[in-house]
Amino acid sequence: MQTARICFRQQQYSGQKEQNVLDMVLRTTPPGNPEAVLDAIDNYGWNSDFLMNIGDRKGAILDKAVQKRQPQVSTQWQFLLTA
Repeated sequence: MQTARICFRQQQYSGQKEQNVLDMVLRTTPPGNPEAVLDAIDNYGWNSDFLMNIGDRKGAILDKAVQKRQPQVSTQWQFLLTA
């Protein structure tokens, strides 16, 4: 059910933290394994530096809600506010 799509284009991230996450994911996860990517990102957020992501705990709640409702369409909204 879970899929991971990671796009780190120049305009999609603004700092060293995102680069550190990308470097860690590329260094520690096998190619073609989206679950390992999600686990690595969650691990980074819990143990290295705060990340603004759904994570493993809220992700389980979201997965359950999606399975229950079985929506035909879903959207994701993401905003980056900088000073």
